[in-house]
Amino acid sequence: MPPSLGTADQVAAKRFEILKRWLGFVGEGVFIEPPFTPDYGCNVIIGKNSYMNFGFTVLDTSLVIIGERVMLGPNVHIYSAGHDTSVLSRVKCIEFGHQEEELADPRNIYYRFPDRS
Repeated sequence: MPPSLGTADQVAAKRFEILKRWLGFVGEGVFIEPPFTPDYGCNVIIGKNSYMNFGFTVLDTSLVIIGERVMLGPNVHIYSAGHDTSVLSRVKCIEFGHQEEELADPRNIYYRFPDRS
């Protein structure tokens, strides 16, 4: 990392501030590896201490909630956007979100290592 960007802690703080501006809510300790591609961003809520690996894409036409302590692997894509199958609607470029459907529930996903003491 070039010294002109600041220390690692300064860069992490700046990245977190950018996420707080882009997204609806970001809990403390959230880290998203670049590249990160949100659609709107304002409809994304991420709980504290969550981690998204490289290539995270979220199409947030509707609310997307990611809980606390969630870890996503590389190239995860979450889609809440939809498009009608009607030709007339497609010509008019109508887009909608899947608000009423619970498509995934990634809350508090973790693995407990056995106690080896």
